[in-house]
Amino acid sequence: MDAKSGERIEVENPANGEVFATLGVSTKEEVLYALETSEKAQQQWKALPAITRGRYLMAIVDKLQEERNHFAKLLVKEQGKTLAEAYGEVDDTMRYPSVTRLKQPEDWKAAFSRLIYQTNTWPFIKFPMGLP
Repeated sequence: MDAKSGERIEVENPANGEVFATLGVSTKEEVLYALETSEKAQQQWKALPAITRGRYLMAIVDKLQEERNHFAKLLVKEQGKTLAEAYGEVDDTMRYPSVTRLKQPEDWKAAFSRLIYQTNTWPFIKFPMGLP
């Protein structure tokens, strides 16, 4: 969606300063509209049965898996990560919805071992993700 302001900002690769994308600058009204509609969408999402939310989330994971290489390379450009770090971040993103189905604490520990090792904390989910 193009921003109404018509203004653009350049996105640079922090490793070499190369501009690889431009983004529209949103107006205050556009930001407020996005916040308002996202709050409404959250209420609709929360009202869906857990199994339905779970199916949507797993469909997103499937699409992320198909585009894993694209997103990893984008993180390298956007954030200056190594490719290995970028793949790790993409994989972690795909793992979050999947592990909500795990039943045993040992399963959670194994699934989040990298996160736990790095932060020494357990993640908490504020809103139900909807996986049985």
